[in-house]
Amino acid sequence: MEQIFQKAWVRFKKSFLRYFLVFILGFGASILSILGYSLLAGLFFLVYYLAGKLVFVGGLLVFVYLVLFILGMWYLSSWIQLATIVAILDQKVTDVTQCYKKTRSSIFDFIIFSLLNGLFILGLLYTNVFFFIPYILWAIWSTFAKIAFIEGHRGGLTPLWYSRAKVRGNFWKVLSYLMVLNLAIYLLTFFLSQLNDVFSYLNILIWFVFAPFVISFTVELYKSLPTPKKYKPSTAWIILSVIGWVLTPVLLFFVFSSVLRNPSFIQQLEKEVKSEKMFEQFQQYENSSQFNSDLDTQIN
Repeated sequence: MEQIFQKAWVRFKKSFLRYFLVFILGFGASILSILGYSLLAGLFFLVYYLAGKLVFVGGLLVFVYLVLFILGMWYLSSWIQLATIVAILDQKVTDVTQCYKKTRSSIFDFIIFSLLNGLFILGLLYTNVFFFIPYILWAIWSTFAKIAFIEGHRGGLTPLWYSRAKVRGNFWKVLSYLMVLNLAIYLLTFFLSQLNDVFSYLNILIWFVFAPFVISFTVELYKSLPTPKKYKPSTAWIILSVIGWVLTPVLLFFVFSSVLRNPSFIQQLEKEVKSEKMFEQFQQYENSSQFNSDLDTQIN
């Protein structure tokens, strides 16, 4: 472990400035994007106004704006993620803009991988209601997924399967190393937060500094593990994830139907609706001239 920490520290020192500049460039691009979307929102509002404030036009414009905003910010955030990892992973890259140029062609592949990975993990999360083990396993197995993607192991969930194959056989080593690293960061931030309120603000700076070190440590840990001879999708886990997605609407249907059939719930809901209506009526009465007139009458 000491050797990996030393290598991670060397990598961190060599790449921190490049990482910092890549981060600043990405942050600036995010600000410009938000400003651009603000101008687009103003343009859409103008179109809505010129169209006579039609509800259909307004709803369509809101839908189009949300789609453009989500896709645009997702594209940009994916690009920044890839560029920041490359800034530390690839020591041959010296120019900051090269980190973005090198990853530009793989953004859409990364978006597809992120989407599939998110759907896969969410399907498993539903099983965590009964078993918490799947979440722990995949939190460790997927440690090197982004690094595997950058190194060219792509296509669907291939980076995830490669990362899992990389960890298997070294699971406890990876788990213990990551636990030591995260525990050290947690203890440091907790200690500073207990000293003084001023020191608690340093946690932001600490996390900013430790973020590239964590990436550097992950890269060195990744390189210390043997290259898997073969890796393939896990049919059992995919089926389990699909079952999670299938069972979710079924479980929600039974939960809502059982709740709605409960007489006490319906009665309580009716009471809350009535009390809310009475409160609104009282507020309207309190703000009316009749309330002032009745109040003067009672005082006199």
